[in-house]
Amino acid sequence: MKEGIDWTMIDFYDNQPCIDLIESKLGILDLLDEECRVPKGSDRGWVEKLYDKCKKWEHFSKPRLSQTAFVVRHFADMVEYESAGFLDKNRDTVLEEQLNILKASNNDLLSDLFMEGGVEKGGKSSASKTAASSKKQHKKTVKK
Repeated sequence: MKEGIDWTMIDFYDNQPCIDLIESKLGILDLLDEECRVPKGSDRGWVEKLYDKCKKWEHFSKPRLSQTAFVVRHFADMVEYESAGFLDKNRDTVLEEQLNILKASNNDLLSDLFMEGGVEKGGKSSASKTAASSKKQHKKTVKK
């Protein structure tokens, strides 16, 4: 020790295998994105892909009594995740009413970003008329 300071090396747990399980190609998030792109993708379909593709990972396991859950062994403990709702939460969706409000914005840049058609006569977008009358809240996928 050059500085003369006594110290002990701390052996930290390497969490990289768990991170790889979650973030790598054909990992949990990659398979989730893939299932979201499938027209009839479902939470059940996603979890079945996880069972098939992630069984090679030591940090992944399938619970004995569930067909819709999966277990990830994090550094602290085992965590069981229920697949219900994962696809809906992962999709980039906004309410139709929110899109209409953005389209009808007084800010030209903002309204242009969300404009699908052209601008109507008089400079008003067709969205400005529907924004006030839109009462239904339908989900619509944001186009990237």
